[in-house]
Amino acid sequence: MKNLFAVAFAITQVLSATAQAQLPAASANRPALDQVAPGYQPTVFSSRDQVQKLFDEMPYSFRAPSLFGLNQGSQCYMRAEIWTYDWYRNQNIKAMKAFVFYTHAYKEAYKKIYKKRFDWWFHVTPYVLVRDPQTQTLTELALDATFSDNPLEMKPWTDLFVYTKRQCAEFVPYDQFRCEVEGASDACPRTVIGTEHCYLVRVPANIYQPEDIEAYQAGRKHGFDFEINQVSESLDKAPLNSSKKFWKSRLGFSTK
Repeated sequence: MKNLFAVAFAITQVLSATAQAQLPAASANRPALDQVAPGYQPTVFSSRDQVQKLFDEMPYSFRAPSLFGLNQGSQCYMRAEIWTYDWYRNQNIKAMKAFVFYTHAYKEAYKKIYKKRFDWWFHVTPYVLVRDPQTQTLTELALDATFSDNPLEMKPWTDLFVYTKRQCAEFVPYDQFRCEVEGASDACPRTVIGTEHCYLVRVPANIYQPEDIEAYQAGRKHGFDFEINQVSESLDKAPLNSSKKFWKSRLGFSTK
């Protein structure tokens, strides 16, 4: 009996090892974390302490954002643009951005639970990569100084506003889920109520808002340079009036 168990165990180990050997570390559907944007080489930090320091030094002087989509306050994509451009210009840090899109299925679930509407359709924040010196594995840390007190790994970050705590679908092209988040439009014959509660999209720092994601993924948006008019728009609309001169000076814009 022991011999039979030993043989069975050995076969199981061989099959497991073979399966693991055949399973690539990255695939077309799930690339390695530092290869999610082909051609773009994001900065990789060597310790979480470095990322914490970056987070602690993030200037925060924006108009208070509106939690439920009212037309006031700073917009998340503008804050993300200012922060990432600041890091790139002043510290030569090439960050990434994480967009989370909330589906109609999630909004229906939210309304049933909380008896009120959830009006956001997306949220975005910068994130960076940190490499564990022991294992060499990469971890993503979201730096959302508006809504968190410390850098967060990706799932805790999406959980900030996905109150059902569902895992977001990842590495899905925007045009494949747009009807689940945008609803009926010229591009969507009908609103789709699917099974996902959210979609997570990772893009280079220069991607500004959802329409740029679609252009980037379709190959219509090339290069990784920031568009200065988008930075300028963010500076005009996101910071507090008392902070605009500070930000424009910091980012090299005229303060006149």
